Amino acid sequence: MLLLAGSGRALGTVWRLQPETPLSVGRKDVPLLIERDHSVSRSHASICAGADDQAGVSITDNGSKFGVHINGRRCPANTQCRASVGDTVTFGAQDSTFKLCCCPVSLCIAGVRSDMLPLADSLQASAKALGISIAADVERCTHLLVRELAVTSKLIRALVFNRWIVPPGFVREVELLPLTFNFESPSDESVGEYIRTMRFLPTPAPPDQPADSPIDLGAVGWAPDERRQRLFTGKTFVFAESGQYDKYRTLIEAAQGACVMLAGIERWSQPPTHTAQELCALSRESADRMLALAGETWTGPAPASGAPPLHLVLPPALPEADAFKGPSSSAFVRETARLLGVRPMSESEISLAVLFVSCEHHTNAAIRDGGDADVDGHATPGSGDAAADASTQDRPRKRQRLSRYWEAAVA
Repeated sequence: MLLLAGSGRALGTVWRLQPETPLSVGRKDVPLLIERDHSVSRSHASICAGADDQAGVSITDNGSKFGVHINGRRCPANTQCRASVGDTVTFGAQDSTFKLCCCPVSLCIAGVRSDMLPLADSLQASAKALGISIAADVERCTHLLVRELAVTSKLIRALVFNRWIVPPGFVREVELLPLTFNFESPSDESVGEYIRTMRFLPTPAPPDQPADSPIDLGAVGWAPDERRQRLFTGKTFVFAESGQYDKYRTLIEAAQGACVMLAGIERWSQPPTHTAQELCALSRESADRMLALAGETWTGPAPASGAPPLHLVLPPALPEADAFKGPSSSAFVRETARLLGVRPMSESEISLAVLFVSCEHHTNAAIRDGGDADVDGHATPGSGDAAADASTQDRPRKRQRLSRYWEAAVA
């Protein structure tokens, strides 16, 4: 999206340009107005942005007395001139100067089903007409558009990457924006921040929340939150399955965490079925290798619990069977975690920590599981049991176990 940001006499004025839409600049009765500058003609010039941001804009001086200057050079009257991003454009002779800025606005449309294709096509056409590009993935967008709030991997990634979550009506809200923005007591710094943070766009209301959601979505902040980008600083997540590792690696690294594969899992995964004794031996070897890895990679303060800063993630969709029933990777993870003195955690804890911007109750190695009973109901930022009184403050805290439905929803 292309903007002309005023400086000098025009400081505090920002113009929003639309692709391939000619707009008139002048002192009176024109879309882009320059007031209190009598060197600017009533219909001084016309501006038309290109089809995309890289095309810049074309500017035509309508035969004004004091002309149009691009980077200090006067444009011939009634002749089309080009201005690129970063160029300055001066109208008249009294320092009504504007800088051409590019603020990339990109939309990623999530959860498009076959019955939504007409809506998606319409949204894409409307967005393109406003200078908003369409991105295929969350990493390359600025806004994730969803029909309703549902905790999916794409939504969690959007939160970690500091993207706005917007409803389908967001594009229509942009269409209704004025072409000119004016604010009081401006400075070059405040204007630059205004454009950089895209505050010229409407602040979106959260999309609809499903009535049957297992999550208390009202407790989640949906606006970009820079705390999420350092949420996992100092944490190393250990995975036993390559597919799970690939799924979460980008997300965790974007939050300043680290990901590794569990040492020895390749030997455990090979047939034949392993005995309990083999489980103990392989787990001991794995624990020793993970401790060595933690010593090499960890540079922060030692954890208060004395346990290594490792977070072993259980494989998905496996029953909570006894650790010695067959060669499941879940059994191997649990036994290795026991030897390391850390709590194995469900992958849903990663999503919960991102949602509530907190590792206090989720991905917290100091919290221990509270038993085998499942707990239903809405999850909230306080879904962990704190110690009841001072006498229990030093004990490892217990974490409420989530329902299987909830864990599946956030995984």
